[in-house]
Amino acid sequence: MGFPVFLTGMTGVGKSIISEYSLNSLKNYQIIKLAFSSQTSTKETQRKIEDKLEKKKRNLLSGNKNQNVIVFVDDVNMPAYDKYGA
Repeated sequence: MGFPVFLTGMTGVGKSIISEYSLNSLKNYQIIKLAFSSQTSTKETQRKIEDKLEKKKRNLLSGNKNQNVIVFVDDVNMPAYDKYGA
């Protein structure tokens, strides 16, 4: 671990299933799973991630019980642009 992974492929080849199976087999990691839709906003995404983390200091977040955190995002291409084009 310690590096980003990006899976690509045609629809229906099992990317989500393989990813879920692999992530569920990991111990000592906190997994945050996000599913985007065309209505997903950047603020909503940030809130979903921050809500699952522990606040250590005013501006420092951590995984529960000091676990490393993995954020799994399914269907990256789905969200609509926000007013800043992000």
